Amino acid sequence: LWQAVQPALVLGVGGGLVAMVLWIVVAQRLTRRFQELERRTRLIARGDFSPMPLPRRNDELRDLGRSVNEMAQQLNDYQEAIRKTERLRLLGQVSGGLAHQLRNGVTGARLSLQVHARECPLGKDAETLAAALRQLELMEMHLRRFFDLGQAMELRKQPCDLAALLRDTLFLL
Repeated sequence: LWQAVQPALVLGVGGGLVAMVLWIVVAQRLTRRFQELERRTRLIARGDFSPMPLPRRNDELRDLGRSVNEMAQQLNDYQEAIRKTERLRLLGQVSGGLAHQLRNGVTGARLSLQVHARECPLGKDAETLAAALRQLELMEMHLRRFFDLGQAMELRKQPCDLAALLRDTLFLL
């Protein structure tokens, strides 16, 4: 009876041991691949969006790795867009404050010149003072436009006196 059962028992135990060793090897390989995916997702969570190398074997884990790389690229793009938006927002705040301060100074200078023109007899300096006032008004308009940067602006056409424009230009030159 023992001689009849022995070959089957040896073959069964040997086959079982071989199957167990193969199972352990395959399980370790899969576990390593899953651990690499886990490590990579932790790196992404910390802000490292560099792509992970994809496994050579074309299977579901390779597809998962490709999806993780695509997600990392999208997160990197979103983070870059947020940085740019934040820089533009800060630039808008700083430039708005600067334009406001410059406009205050220009307005004060324009008002002082207007008071001076009203209170003092000018004679031949009247044209020079008028040119200075026009330049300050132009500067104030440009600062107002700069201050309103980013807001929708409606441009309006209006007639102008070409002779006066040429006279002013020649005077400034």
